[in-house]
Amino acid sequence: MNSLVLVSAIASIIYIPLFVILLKNRPWNRRQKIFLLFLIPAFLWSFSSIFFRGDFLMSYKLLFVRIGLCASIGMGIQYHYFLRSFYDTRPIRRPFAYILLVIAIAMVSLGYVPQSMDITANGIQISYGFGFPSVLFPTIFLCGRDVYLLFRRHGALVDPTERNQIVYLFIGLIVLFLFGMVAITPWGSRYALPHFGSFFNAAILTYAVVVYKLLDFREVFRRALTSAIFGSLFVIVCLLWLLLFQKTLGMEINFIPPVVALLSTWAMFIFFGVQARSMVSRKTEALFRGNEIEPQRRLYDFISEIYDILTLEQFGSKLIYLLSQSIDCSRACLLLPQAESGDFIARFVYPSGDDNPIVKLKVRYDSPTMAWLKREGQILPVTNLSILPEFQGLWQEEKNDIQSTGVNMFIPLIHRGELVAALAIGNKRGEKVYTVDDMDLAESVANRVAASMEKEYLHEQVKEQGEELAIINRLVTLITSNLNIQDIFKGFSEELKKVVDVGFATIALAEEDKLHFLAISSSIDSPWKQDSRIQLKGTATERVIKENKSVYEADIRQHRKFWTEQNLHSNGICSIVYLPLIVKNISIGSLTIASRRLNAYNPKQIKLLEQLTLQIATPIDNLRLYANAEQRARVDELTGLFNRRHFDEQFKAEVSRHSRYNQELCLLMLDLDS
Repeated sequence: MNSLVLVSAIASIIYIPLFVILLKNRPWNRRQKIFLLFLIPAFLWSFSSIFFRGDFLMSYKLLFVRIGLCASIGMGIQYHYFLRSFYDTRPIRRPFAYILLVIAIAMVSLGYVPQSMDITANGIQISYGFGFPSVLFPTIFLCGRDVYLLFRRHGALVDPTERNQIVYLFIGLIVLFLFGMVAITPWGSRYALPHFGSFFNAAILTYAVVVYKLLDFREVFRRALTSAIFGSLFVIVCLLWLLLFQKTLGMEINFIPPVVALLSTWAMFIFFGVQARSMVSRKTEALFRGNEIEPQRRLYDFISEIYDILTLEQFGSKLIYLLSQSIDCSRACLLLPQAESGDFIARFVYPSGDDNPIVKLKVRYDSPTMAWLKREGQILPVTNLSILPEFQGLWQEEKNDIQSTGVNMFIPLIHRGELVAALAIGNKRGEKVYTVDDMDLAESVANRVAASMEKEYLHEQVKEQGEELAIINRLVTLITSNLNIQDIFKGFSEELKKVVDVGFATIALAEEDKLHFLAISSSIDSPWKQDSRIQLKGTATERVIKENKSVYEADIRQHRKFWTEQNLHSNGICSIVYLPLIVKNISIGSLTIASRRLNAYNPKQIKLLEQLTLQIATPIDNLRLYANAEQRARVDELTGLFNRRHFDEQFKAEVSRHSRYNQELCLLMLDLDS
């Protein structure tokens, strides 16, 4: 086996790992199928060269040449379609490029290509003539056009992984082109240089296309520069030792001084090499990353100390600030689930302020976005929302919200298979694109803080539940502290103002077809008074009683469902929530809380009010029953007094009548005696 055969064999073997990786990553998508069709002729081209360059099967040399020529054209055509798959996702309906392969096979079969082949002592000389370039150059033109279109797409891409893939494809194609063009020259065909190009191209494709985690090309260059500087430093120190031995000690130039200088340098680098390489690495990182170095250092320090942070507020705000500074993004937020609905809302925002549009970001718990993040556990670029078919069911309102907030990607925080939170990252500053290092940093940070984030979030939930329970207990105690509901309702409303905005509050009970205002507390001119009654029909309390559910009107300026809201709106009320008072699964009335502000109550506050009404409904019903009993007792007392007064009057009349009778009888007896 000569050296040329060895080159062809190595070029063939390099494609075998690609076949293995493809077979293990089934089912294949469209791009992977095209890539497989590229690998087959590429392997045949190098494999046929083994028999062509070898010292065996001499009578079949022309056949192997023809196989290699057809395989090279087929490889070029498939490479064209492979490159096309990166900028054109549409299926190929009319593969006209295969006409070139048909022409090449026809010319080879008819003997027009190659034109001649001479076997000499110095090697095999092949003359391709004008037939082979007539199909080769159109193939090169197609690939060149693909390079131009890929270059345009590279400038518009946001995903750094795809950008790096295209960069490596450029490099591989340039290498393959340069070595391939040498093949049509007598000197190139003699030394099998095209197969060197095939080897390097296959190695680049293995690294850049099939491997999922890619290094940024700038990162490769940075590491190479660090290694080059460190190696140059080693050589310089070694030469200085050698110069010292020669000039100071007067040692002659022989084998001993270089060996001693090398050993001395090696000993120095054993003790100081780690510090030297670290210093060189820091300097090159500062050269490439600039102002991002210091925030990244602080971010790593923060991650190492996260267990010392006491509150979720400190944890979330510091995390989002340091991460945003480290990757130099324009805006970012941490999405946390709401306890009552499970929807993910923006909690900690960078930069802070209401003018940041990302502060309004909200993603539903059952959104395909959250389902994908939980299932895949990796970064989701926003561009995929309009590409992947599983996001076709995404609500248009949610899609518009994501686009309006300027989110570039979502990063999941997953712990024990559950989606704890999500990072929403905006575009990079200065219209730059994120590098793979940026994405790896963000993803690494998300993985490392997920457990602590879950712990702090649960701790906050327990703390909030404790505070809510304490508030409810205080209010229930207050509502049961006096038998006169009106006397305690104002104090009840003042205490309730500590957790929600209260401009108007009332307890209204249903009495047949009437609505009885049992108690009222208002900072506005109330259209109703205590113990006043209105028609129940058409009021919110009627709806609440029927459905046993709360009704929330966020803006009664625009929409009013009930006729009573007109009176409240005229007095400045904008938001109203009606809460059912349920006793033994039956609604007896409603607790109404209103505010002058628009959208005054969030779901968390409404849930707290619902829990409160469940606790105070029975005491209010008892107060109502007591008031009714007291009223009946007062009526009975008045009735008794009336009856007693009527009896006394009858008795007096009878006595008076009997007195007159007795007087008349006495007079009659006196007359008889006389």
